[in-house]
Amino acid sequence: MDKLRDLVLSVIRLDPLTQQGALKNWSIIAAVILCFLSIIYSNLRYDVKMMELNELSKTLKVEEAIYLKWKSKNAQYRLESNISKSVKASGLRPSKYPPNRIIIRR
Repeated sequence: MDKLRDLVLSVIRLDPLTQQGALKNWSIIAAVILCFLSIIYSNLRYDVKMMELNELSKTLKVEEAIYLKWKSKNAQYRLESNISKSVKASGLRPSKYPPNRIIIRR
């Protein structure tokens, strides 16, 4: 019981870090701290890169939506211009007053 008590008291008083051969213990502690700091730093950089990747992904989705909108609008204008060119020969032209409602009866 006394040995255990003496061991606990020596650890509390930090005897392993203040005795003659304590330089080895300090070097191990420093190495462990440096390892922990490098792990924390690499995880932080990974998180930052993931946040940047998420922002770029959101931006890409917005840009793709804009691109698809303009692509479909361009295709519609091209189709309208092709139709207007083909019916121009027959004398058809757009109405000045387009209908408000078209009723189809069967």
